[in-house]
Amino acid sequence: MCQSSAVTAPDAIRGRILAGDFGIVTLIITLSNLGAGALADSLGARTAIAVFACLSLLAGASYLWFTRGVRDRLAAEFSLSPEQSLPATP
Repeated sequence: MCQSSAVTAPDAIRGRILAGDFGIVTLIITLSNLGAGALADSLGARTAIAVFACLSLLAGASYLWFTRGVRDRLAAEFSLSPEQSLPATP
């Protein structure tokens, strides 16, 4: 699930898509907290922090890599023409 699904989805199912998205996020937060606690108990807090920091960087880079096509398409779809551009702020 991603934000672009919510933008392009029909109104009748948009709420269901966002509810599913939030449900997945909540599940991942819960599982990562349980995993971090178990890892901290077995290897120590510093190691758990380092492992989860690396996993977070990997997840972020993977997300950017796999969604680049969607982001490019949305940027082109919603880009403003020069006539519609917003005025520059001082």
